Amino acid sequence: MKLEKIINGYMMIALFLLFIMGRLLDYALTMDFWGAVFSSSTFYHLVALSTYIACMINMKRQGIIDSYW
Repeated sequence: MKLEKIINGYMMIALFLLFIMGRLLDYALTMDFWGAVFSSSTFYHLVALSTYIACMINMKRQGIIDSYW
């Protein structure tokens, strides 16, 4: 199985949807919008998403993967 089939834009979309759903769940449980938006969990998820995107861009530039999709 090629690396491209595992690490691609579809996985990034899935991670982004999990991030959004987690924030909505956090808001639903606490009923504190700004607490859900500015929590440390949000920061960690955004760092993870940006790292994933940076790795995808780097692999695309090196020619390891052919496309993001």
